[in-house]
Amino acid sequence: MTIKRFMICLSLAIATMGFTACNSGDDDEPGNIPGQGNGQGGNIGFTPERIVDVSQAGTLPEKISEVDMYKIKSLRLTGVLNGTDILFLRKMAGRDEQGYATGGILENLDISDTKIVSGGEAYYQGYKTNYDEIGDYMFCELPSLKIVLLPNEATETGTHAFYNCANLTSVKIPEKITNIGDYTFNNCYSLTSINLPKALTDIGEDAFSGCSSIVSITIPEHIKYIKQGTFKDCTSLASVILPENLKSIASGSHPNPDGYGEVDGYNGAFTNCKSIKEINIPNSVTNIGSFAFMGCSALESIKLPDGIIWLRKACFKDCYNLKSITIPQGVRYILAPFIGCKLNSVYIKNSTPPYTRAKIIDCESTILYVPRGSLDKYKNDKYWGTSFADILEYDL
Repeated sequence: MTIKRFMICLSLAIATMGFTACNSGDDDEPGNIPGQGNGQGGNIGFTPERIVDVSQAGTLPEKISEVDMYKIKSLRLTGVLNGTDILFLRKMAGRDEQGYATGGILENLDISDTKIVSGGEAYYQGYKTNYDEIGDYMFCELPSLKIVLLPNEATETGTHAFYNCANLTSVKIPEKITNIGDYTFNNCYSLTSINLPKALTDIGEDAFSGCSSIVSITIPEHIKYIKQGTFKDCTSLASVILPENLKSIASGSHPNPDGYGEVDGYNGAFTNCKSIKEINIPNSVTNIGSFAFMGCSALESIKLPDGIIWLRKACFKDCYNLKSITIPQGVRYILAPFIGCKLNSVYIKNSTPPYTRAKIIDCESTILYVPRGSLDKYKNDKYWGTSFADILEYDL
């Protein structure tokens, strides 16, 4: 009896050893990779429940069953990905190639150790993958996505890449990214954490518009222009650090001094950023575009740089808490920048009224202070002379 029990136990032990050995060689594992902590997901807070190596592009559907693909919430991939793999990930995260719901619940995705290559199926409405590019519409409108770590070798993000990912909270952008496309994170309402890499040279129009949960942003040093709508409707944005070599806020210089046609509608760079209280604009900036800070109702303090030339249409419109501002001597063109404001005073350093084609402000109590000796020039000007409750001289 004792010998029989011993033989049964020995058989079970051998079977268990065989199972363990087979499992250790599998390329689809749960949990962490030894030496990798939580597979780099720990930096933004998740441990993958599945780890899959896609050694050959287009084979991800062979490594995760059709049943499991709709159950996995947290996934880390290594290897090579093409359009077929991206489409599979889209389905896991809730949308297919036509944007229809799939039932997928993937929330956390780490593809930092993958390489995106050309080939495979179209992942979304005819769009296909390109080498080292987070392509146009690649992860757009995926309702379950919350955390994403992008490929370390990626160099740019296409237009609308994460458009309307309403539950996305964090994205790790690799350091090699030089371009963030138009509307990349547009309407990612839950996005609270974003890193902008130092190599970044271009941020597209409306790239972060509607990201109403972002509270702070530091714009890298190589960015020269902040385009129209880039941070529009970022209503929680309270801290903005601009680069020292920035040249223009909104959409760059425009030859027409009245600023019309510069932007579409009220699509300024920081329009409706209602939590910004102060902002330091670098001395390198020469242009503040139309509607750039319109609706920044908490804005209390802003120092305009000495090199500024253009104050375009309604650039500070409806900044209700802004009480005083000084217009530098270099300003040559100005168009109704303070409409809707409740300024107590406006100081201007230019002895000659800058060119304008409209009233400067519509507040009946604002006083304009002009350099001593230039009072008559301002009072006799068609627009400057009728925009203020009073015009007084002061010593520069």
